[in-house]
Amino acid sequence: NYGMTGGRFSSTPPPDAIGYTGINVPDVVLVLGPEGVVRRTESFAALTTDTIVIQASDVPIPACGAKVSIVDFQSLKIKTQDRALAMLAGLNAVISKEMLREALSIRFKGGVLEKAFRPVDKAISVKII
Repeated sequence: NYGMTGGRFSSTPPPDAIGYTGINVPDVVLVLGPEGVVRRTESFAALTTDTIVIQASDVPIPACGAKVSIVDFQSLKIKTQDRALAMLAGLNAVISKEMLREALSIRFKGGVLEKAFRPVDKAISVKII
């Protein structure tokens, strides 16, 4: 399933769908949990100094040649399920706090929006890269 088109589900990918990009050595790797590390353990050996790895401090990674930036989500009291959002907040040179609030406000309202925004407020002061 690729989503709804005209009130029906379509199994045909939209023309602008992003498939496998063929990138073997990414520019940035986000390490938020151990599951991805287990699936991609062999990929770490191919990382070079041109790659930035942003790693949760409680998730070990194999040795690699990348530049590694470690984020201690536990000391920030950011829950596992909120790490990806907090990571976006920490990249505030790319995505501003206002942009994140606007995006979250499309999905959440009122108190739920404020609760969803807490990890952003916690992480916004952390310089990730």
